[in-house]
Amino acid sequence: MAQPETIDVTAFIDERRMTSFNVKVATLLTLVGLVNGFHIMIAAFSGPALIKAWGIENMAVLGPIFSANLAGIFFGSPGFGYIGDRWGRKSALVLACLILAVFAFAGIWATSIPQLIVYRFIAGLGMGGVFPLAIALSTEFAPKKLRATMVGIFFFGQTFGSGTPVAVSLWLVPTYGWQSFYIVGGISATVALILTALWVPESIKFLVLKGGTLRGQQRC
Repeated sequence: MAQPETIDVTAFIDERRMTSFNVKVATLLTLVGLVNGFHIMIAAFSGPALIKAWGIENMAVLGPIFSANLAGIFFGSPGFGYIGDRWGRKSALVLACLILAVFAFAGIWATSIPQLIVYRFIAGLGMGGVFPLAIALSTEFAPKKLRATMVGIFFFGQTFGSGTPVAVSLWLVPTYGWQSFYIVGGISATVALILTALWVPESIKFLVLKGGTLRGQQRC
């Protein structure tokens, strides 16, 4: 009886050239990074409009909102890293995007600083999750000689995304108010969620280590 062929997955990926599959994965993850960058800066950019709308006299009260983002990221990065290792990196990334979408939309109906602090902390957990998961998937599906490039492209997308709230400030806030940031944030995170769920492949190494099947994975 013939023995099944054994394939070294790491060597197989390392030795391949850049293909359309790699480009698609890198593009999708860069878009997710762009959305994440937007969310990281929502609290800072929405501050001036929030002060005006709620009649806040002391800007210092907005500090906890900014800190809540960072605290969420602090706990979300290792937490989602563990979830990715345990239940799959794609699955964990989908969950991170879902959290971003839900708690961005929740921000639209916030009526107090404490509410926004809670919403931004939980959203920060999702933001923190995007970091390790997107980077892990970017490097795993990239040939060895291009791994640093793939990570750099992801961070380019995230850095670019952190500047996009400026457009919301200029074009939407004058008409729709501070909620514009959370409307755009919720819609963009929902798009990232759909793209991730439909087209980002699960980690091949995770499937192999967990005894899963490669059936249904896109060809690479």
